[in-house]
Amino acid sequence: MSAGFTLLELTVVVVVISVLFLFAYQRYLDLLVDVEKSSVEQTLGILRSAIGMKVAQVIVNGKIAELKNYEGSNPVKLLAEMPKNYRGERANPDSFEGQGGLWYFNTTTGMLVYQVKNTQAFFNAGEGRPRMRFQVQLVFEDNNHNGRFDHKIDDPAGLRLRPLDRYSWFKGE
Repeated sequence: MSAGFTLLELTVVVVVISVLFLFAYQRYLDLLVDVEKSSVEQTLGILRSAIGMKVAQVIVNGKIAELKNYEGSNPVKLLAEMPKNYRGERANPDSFEGQGGLWYFNTTTGMLVYQVKNTQAFFNAGEGRPRMRFQVQLVFEDNNHNGRFDHKIDDPAGLRLRPLDRYSWFKGE
């Protein structure tokens, strides 16, 4: 009768456990990306709904011309409850450099920004740290076909939260 494991048996067990750990760890990283992506998409959906509700309110009140005032505004202000990872409005958001997983509104540019936490699974066409930038934009009938809103000529039709950069999420291989 043997009193313990041989070195070969112990080595096989360690190798099998290591391989299982690597697969489990990769799956864990993929889940973190899925959670972040879902959270961002949920927040964007809530923001778009709030913008839609504001447009409906303005139309019902017969003040459609006021929609122009919301262009470049902070859409988070339309929410009853702020997202937990929202850091507020900043004129100079450099203090957030290196921090991921948070939203802020840049008052200088009029952009809502999300800084990505799981940067290894994200691609954006912009420069710098992986992030997503959005802006509230006026939707209008361009009656004179010049590509910009003219108060006395064009008709406001609504608002949208427009992404300013192309981006995509992907999973590690």
